[in-house]
Amino acid sequence: MPLKWDGPLFDNLTTLSIHTPTWTQASLLGNWHHLKKLTIRSDPLMPMQFRFSSSHVVAPNLECLELNGITEEDIVRLLSHVEMPALNRLLFTHIKDSPNQVNTQILPLPAVRVLRLHATEMCQDNLLNVLRKVPNLHTISFEDSSPIPSFIAELTPRPQDSETWVMPAVTDFRVLAFEKDNAHRVYDDSDIAKALLRMVRQRDPVTKMCVRMCIFDGERDDLTRHAAEWDVERPYKSVRNITSEGEETQ
Repeated sequence: MPLKWDGPLFDNLTTLSIHTPTWTQASLLGNWHHLKKLTIRSDPLMPMQFRFSSSHVVAPNLECLELNGITEEDIVRLLSHVEMPALNRLLFTHIKDSPNQVNTQILPLPAVRVLRLHATEMCQDNLLNVLRKVPNLHTISFEDSSPIPSFIAELTPRPQDSETWVMPAVTDFRVLAFEKDNAHRVYDDSDIAKALLRMVRQRDPVTKMCVRMCIFDGERDDLTRHAAEWDVERPYKSVRNITSEGEETQ
């Protein structure tokens, strides 16, 4: 269905979901001044590449952005061209990975407080490139995906270098997984838990963190293949709380 994307139909929209790989006109975000929530979803089998008519646009009131099924390159391209000063919630889900770092400068995201990565295994360098631009991030959630120990180590080199930490304001770090996972895993939960414990202890002299590893009670189904709605908690079988003193299992 062809639409006149730059027409008056979109002028006063506050919420928009675009589910098509053929929409690539990301520069239009600069025209939709009332837009507060945007979802962009692409078919994982279809290529999609954002185009920009100018080098820099501003989406002044956008508060929530959900990117589904697009590539890491498009994430970096979008965040490099669109300034989103009010964005506070960011969701990446089913992102198509890239074997290489995308060497593009991402614009600052000073208002982002929550970042969720659902079924997303991004290249470590590309994800760090994003995380360095969210200095006021409070919560990061890995959902149906796990940060590997070497990536966790990158988040806090040494306590004395706290001024250069990635995500210096994070107080809530979550790893949400499935109990019955048939995918090959190089690192098990204990490896990840140990890396998280080291990170917590390194950060503890400067800032307190709440770290949780949650195991989902059941297998993936039509519901859990998709990211939960914002502020919706899944029924987890067990929760491992990690503090500087060690682990507690619930």
